[in-house]
Amino acid sequence: MATIADQFRKKFNASHPITQAMGKGVLFLSLEIALLSWLFYPALMQQAAMQWDATEIYLPWKYFLVEQFHQGHWPLWNLYMSGGFPQQGDPGTWYEWSYVFGQDGVYDLQSLLHEYLFHLVVAALGIYVLLQRLGFSWLLAAAFGVSYSLNGFFLGNAQHLGWIIGLTWLPWMMFALLLLLRSIRDRKSPLSPALLLGLFAHWQFVGGYLGVTAIALYCMLLMLLAWNVWHFKRKSSPFLVKQLGWLVVSFVCFLGLSLPAVLSFWDLQSQITRSTALSIEDAQFGFWPWQAVSTLFGFSPNAEMAQALQSDISLINVRWMVLPMGLWVISFCLLLWRRHWVFSTAERRQFWVSGLLLLASLLCFLIAAGPSTPLHRWLVYAMPLLKLFRFPAIYRGVGLLLLLLASAYLVRYWAMRYPRWKYLAVLWMLVEVAFGAHRDIKHTVLVQIPAHEVNEVLHRLSVERQGLVSGGMQLPKRFEVDANASLDEKVPFMRLNQGVYLKLWARDGYNPYQLSTREMAMSHALVDSVGLVGLDSMGKVVSGGIVACREYHGNGESIVVRGLRCAPTVRSLLCFQTPAKHWVLRSGKSKVNWENYADQAIKIPVMEDFELTFEPYYMGYLTKFTWALFLFVVPLTLIINGIPKIGRNKA
Repeated sequence: MATIADQFRKKFNASHPITQAMGKGVLFLSLEIALLSWLFYPALMQQAAMQWDATEIYLPWKYFLVEQFHQGHWPLWNLYMSGGFPQQGDPGTWYEWSYVFGQDGVYDLQSLLHEYLFHLVVAALGIYVLLQRLGFSWLLAAAFGVSYSLNGFFLGNAQHLGWIIGLTWLPWMMFALLLLLRSIRDRKSPLSPALLLGLFAHWQFVGGYLGVTAIALYCMLLMLLAWNVWHFKRKSSPFLVKQLGWLVVSFVCFLGLSLPAVLSFWDLQSQITRSTALSIEDAQFGFWPWQAVSTLFGFSPNAEMAQALQSDISLINVRWMVLPMGLWVISFCLLLWRRHWVFSTAERRQFWVSGLLLLASLLCFLIAAGPSTPLHRWLVYAMPLLKLFRFPAIYRGVGLLLLLLASAYLVRYWAMRYPRWKYLAVLWMLVEVAFGAHRDIKHTVLVQIPAHEVNEVLHRLSVERQGLVSGGMQLPKRFEVDANASLDEKVPFMRLNQGVYLKLWARDGYNPYQLSTREMAMSHALVDSVGLVGLDSMGKVVSGGIVACREYHGNGESIVVRGLRCAPTVRSLLCFQTPAKHWVLRSGKSKVNWENYADQAIKIPVMEDFELTFEPYYMGYLTKFTWALFLFVVPLTLIINGIPKIGRNKA
């Protein structure tokens, strides 16, 4: 035992490289978390909350997912929005990290905030490990990691959580691909890097906006092309074959981890709004106005600027650091004045890599400008996948990522020339980033409301719903959330944040599918009903047709009715859920046929007891077993095989 203990202490002593790398990583995370705690202190104390789409779209969806998971149900069908829609078809349903932030089975405003801050930390850590792997010093890697998580895109688009998640995992995908390519080049085992690439790609796909996923795919392809051009040799064919083979392993890993999301997405592609190419006018909706380039140099991206540019305030911010901008001007002037001013071949190569990254960044900004330049029409609209999505402003997020990498190379060059200067430069960058973030948070991230009041109501409503197992009508009535003032009053500030979840019909904008949500002519009959109405032999609504019901409740998999009593004139029933093809009606153990009623409801015979179950044929035991197997095997393999060290490595 003493020998084993001695060996353990010898391997993990303070001077061991792994121990030092872990210590520096903990120090970096402490810096990032401390800065975020200071910037978001009011929200962490529940005196402020995230606003706009974050609470109106992401909060109610994630509330439903966490609630179903907590109650032991698969979140396949969402009963409570836009006439009901297949929630399983949205990849975000299968994003594992969202389920971590539910508090006591309730996803509230604090859960939303914590998930957002978690991804800021992960984004910073992604840049940190990427730059460390590229050979950057700890100080520069930490400074640029913090800067990336607090740039204009991450704070300007805080309401678009899917955009944030997509740009969070992109640096990790770049890191994993770099590890994979280097492992093949150095004849080391590429298994762990290949699995890591598949894992990060999975999180990027299921957590991020699909438009960002498409852009990330092109980034990976361009990175792979650049690597092979840079390392081209006459006898490089075996390496290309190995690259292809291990990329297939990554794809299989991605496919296994994302299996339910991929199958659901494929099944519902004809109903997804973004499944066909958009017109050029629609594809250029939500572009970044190039006049907002002033935010790159520190100007405040406020509501007045957005109004003057006739744009959304969340689409204009590209705040970055003034220091790298100044260094670019100085470097360019020196380059013109003295041709060979770089004093070594390695540093000359580093400088030109920085320049190429800068040009790529400028290209992304020009694409983000949409109709203001011809590049979006020429490049993006002609490319596969990219023409399926709106919001060219997304490209400014990739532009800021490339600008960060370009700036990192440039600052490292100057730091190597003047070693003492880098400490002042890093301090300058951190102060500038912290000041800009503190200013931007007030404009585009938080709204000053007592979030604790909303959270208390959400938790109380969750407890009340769990108590209504029988004798309660739990399914929602068919009207908009903000159509009734008394309902607005149930949750504070409901009129400002209609998405706060009340299990009532939300507005059509929350439904990503082309499923029918038109108001029916008989909608007035539902004001005093609960999602079930009776029809007579002529197909007309019977007032008071539902006499009594012992049990009536629904979840993400089924709708259960027990002890239903109807008026004598009722000949059929309407269940107001969108009549999707995967609904199965059962009475006892027998299947019963149902009819599509005007694309608005499910028409069924009168029965005392019945159950409607949403059963996609591809979500059987084989799919669930395969998915669970990958969720177990991939992390286990990474642990056993050894996740690659994240310490410095020569470029």
